[in-house]
Amino acid sequence: MRSSALEAALRDATHGRITRAEFLSRAVGLGLSVSAAAMLIAACGSGTTGTAGTGSATPTPLDSTKPDHITLFNWSDYMDPGVLKAFQSEYGVKVKESYFEDNDTMLAKVKAGAVGYDVIVPTGWMMLVMMKTGLLRPLDVSLIPNFAGLMPAYQSPSYDPGSGGKRYSVPYMFGRTGIDVRSDKVSGTITSWNSLWDPIYKDKIIMLADGRGALEAALYLIGSDCNCTDMDTLQQAKDKLIEQKPLVRKYDPVPLRNILAGNPLTEGWDGDVVRVQRELGTDKAAFVAPVEGFSVWTDAMAVPATAGSPYWAQMFLNYLLDPKVAAKLSVFTGYQTPVASAASYITDPVLKAMRPSDEVMKSGHMYEDLGEFNNVYNQLWAEVKSA
Repeated sequence: MRSSALEAALRDATHGRITRAEFLSRAVGLGLSVSAAAMLIAACGSGTTGTAGTGSATPTPLDSTKPDHITLFNWSDYMDPGVLKAFQSEYGVKVKESYFEDNDTMLAKVKAGAVGYDVIVPTGWMMLVMMKTGLLRPLDVSLIPNFAGLMPAYQSPSYDPGSGGKRYSVPYMFGRTGIDVRSDKVSGTITSWNSLWDPIYKDKIIMLADGRGALEAALYLIGSDCNCTDMDTLQQAKDKLIEQKPLVRKYDPVPLRNILAGNPLTEGWDGDVVRVQRELGTDKAAFVAPVEGFSVWTDAMAVPATAGSPYWAQMFLNYLLDPKVAAKLSVFTGYQTPVASAASYITDPVLKAMRPSDEVMKSGHMYEDLGEFNNVYNQLWAEVKSA
């Protein structure tokens, strides 16, 4: 049965009825290793590239000449240095890192024509913005056979579904936005976004320092969600943030440093709590997905259109999707990997305990691209800051 199914999948790939990535996914599901499946389709000379790279049957070959280095434009403290050293040791290409603190800063630099970045790490909803504005290079998935090892939900995610035979990203980590609580600094149980408006915590509340991040807390509190496009509701959320402002100690794009410093309530992410629990103990910090609703996000990896070494950028992406490597990255960051078999290599009990169930994931709200409303959020956020 498995043999006939594999043959059928191979015929479909050879005749262009499915992409190379789809063949790899089926083959892995039938029991082949990723590398064996990749070798099989390469040996048969598939008539389709499966590249999300060009959407054509014959992608333009990339220059595979080894550069001295490639540059990763990433969130701070979001990449295991040991993984970068291992990649250099195996392939002879060094990976240098440059950092940004939020999606808007990253977008502005890439949009302004910044060159030298080979791999960037935008959040999923920002991926859509960058795809639509031509800032990203389509990937050649034939260079990324480990793509087939992703969880089914990440084979064609909403922010990059592979439309028109093109794919622009691979997922890096996923997590939830909610309230990071220093359990040893609060009294009672925190369950609601309303805690971030409680006067008892005046000057002890930290909020995210970007429009979408801060506004979502208010939106959930008033009965909406992170993808709201109703102007009246958005105005109410803005007013709610202005009402909260006298209670806020600061707006900060790096929640982790505030939790470690002992701040009682911080709007933030579940992975930061993992790192605090490891350092201080599981009784000192907790992540709360508020009862009114919470967001589920994915950070993706993409290659800018201006990348100097797109071939080696994609070799690097494939390396990061190796299950053992993905497991190391998940342990380092404290966030969850979308590589399905990586879980078997993760033994950290704190990280495993934080992994949300499928049911919890389905109850969260995935960020969507809001089109022109992205500007509305930025404008409302500017009004909050100037109030």
